[in-house]
Amino acid sequence: RQQRRCWHEKDGAWHLVYRGPEVCAAVSGLSPGASLRLRVCATNVMGPGPFSDVRVFSARTLPPTPPDAPTFSQLQAESVKVRWAPPETLNGSVVAGYRVEMREVPADAADCLPIVHPRTHSPGGSGGGGWTTVFIGVTAAAMSFKATRLKPASRYEFRVAADTTEGSVNGGGGGGG
Repeated sequence: RQQRRCWHEKDGAWHLVYRGPEVCAAVSGLSPGASLRLRVCATNVMGPGPFSDVRVFSARTLPPTPPDAPTFSQLQAESVKVRWAPPETLNGSVVAGYRVEMREVPADAADCLPIVHPRTHSPGGSGGGGWTTVFIGVTAAAMSFKATRLKPASRYEFRVAADTTEGSVNGGGGGGG
């Protein structure tokens, strides 16, 4: 009976990752974005045949973890400095920049701060619910922003999204004033 064997090169050695009759197989345990070198050979009662040419594949990247909720400093009556940290895990993605969205919190909302917006994964753009994009950083190094023209004695909520090669990933929000 004919079988196929698929070999994966890792650390300079070839490792068997599939043995069976199927013409396709899933390789598991790969890191997102990792390069993968594979070769295949068929076997039957006479023994193994020659190996195929080596094919190089890249494991699919995944969205990174969202940025944490922003922190705030330099609180003034009409401005606040918003800071954030990059995603903890990139999963093979590349951060191209960040986007900050803001919304005013109604006066009758709960009094506790920070107001935390649940982490969401969205395809990008301003979400509904009164969110307005107030900053777009076109480099991964841009991790702070000064929000100005705020209404004195008003409360605001901010959230940060990482714009990556896999789309945008919204992080947690936080109250800031």
